[in-house]
Amino acid sequence: YSSNHSHQSSALSVAKRMQPQFRHALDTSGLAHGGLGSGGHGAAGALDLSHRPRASVAPAQIELPLYFVGELGPWWQYRRGLMERCRSRTAATPGPLGRELLAELLEGGRSTIFGPLGRCPELDASSRWRSPSRGPADAAPDMVLVTIGGIYGGSDGPGGLFDYVATVLGGDAHLRVASMQLDGGHSIEVASAVLRAGLRWLRMWLGAAASSCRVVLAGFSMGSAAVAEAIAENLDIVSGVLLVAGQTAGTEGLANFVGRTALVLHGSEDSSVSVSCAYALASLLERARTAVQLEILPQAPPPRGLPEDMAELERSKRHHLWEERWDAQALV
Repeated sequence: YSSNHSHQSSALSVAKRMQPQFRHALDTSGLAHGGLGSGGHGAAGALDLSHRPRASVAPAQIELPLYFVGELGPWWQYRRGLMERCRSRTAATPGPLGRELLAELLEGGRSTIFGPLGRCPELDASSRWRSPSRGPADAAPDMVLVTIGGIYGGSDGPGGLFDYVATVLGGDAHLRVASMQLDGGHSIEVASAVLRAGLRWLRMWLGAAASSCRVVLAGFSMGSAAVAEAIAENLDIVSGVLLVAGQTAGTEGLANFVGRTALVLHGSEDSSVSVSCAYALASLLERARTAVQLEILPQAPPPRGLPEDMAELERSKRHHLWEERWDAQALV
């Protein structure tokens, strides 16, 4: 596998070359910024969050705040809410109804999760479907990006990366790219079931076009295990994977991902999931003869002696590549 820090585009997507179009969309929304997309870690702080940017590519995106280009405070408040949701569910999820709904997912039954915008409160799971910005909404896209988050849930991805990439790719002038952003709740059991059910839904929606549509799976943290579990039964449609701060536990299924493309991103000072996992994932994929691009983003060590709430913030910032999110965008 290749490993570099040169910020070259990966073969997985065209997000980097679409960046100027996304910058224009923000410029015309009345935002004041200093060097959006310049790659500098301070760029996000130049945005006025009172005009929180909202996607303007398609109706399904208009209501979605892009935390990726915002300030730290609102993003952290949002993530803390997800953490509290997870902690409040620890002792009781999934309950009897949740287990019944989970069984329906695994057995291929109908679910309230899938559709343009769906959710299942009993499992803390949800989905957001984004059609390409051009062409008929019901026409099959050229490519579909399917994303799944980590243990604390959320569909925005690390530092809002999945929101950002879905928005940029959705406006591609050359490819019709759709996206399905999944919140897999707070356990690998639920996340795996949601992702596998989402891919079954996608196959039905695509119909005969499933054989020609390229599908890329993206997993953050625990989501890497959900991606690995889903691959075996979807090898015929999945052409690439993106793993961000991915764990190695439960990822043995990546050995089946033969001869495809993978991008592995990780922060050097991630204490939630060790950077050693990135090297292990890349090695596993390399043994499967997959073309792997491994990118380890340099991070400053966390300050010592912080109160627990500040220490938790510092851990999360490194796990989510918050300070490095522009670098991550340039790579994806």
